[in-house]
Amino acid sequence: MSARFWGFWTRGKLDLLQGYLNAFVRASTRSPDRLYLDLFAGGPEGQYVRTGEAIASSPRIALSAGPPPFTVLRFFEQESTA
Repeated sequence: MSARFWGFWTRGKLDLLQGYLNAFVRASTRSPDRLYLDLFAGGPEGQYVRTGEAIASSPRIALSAGPPPFTVLRFFEQESTA
């Protein structure tokens, strides 16, 4: 899967997701399981359209969240029809 090109809006949403997921796993430390489902996971990274800089996608962000980390992670993406 080739990298997608993302603009400032997507980059901003991924920054918010990273902050939220880190807060979520900290807040759920007493729970034995922390489940993450990503129904539109996509590839491991994208590229910032203005600079070409690599940007971690939501799966990479979820994998690096914590401590404590998620105990179960599931990533889904629709197969390409092209």
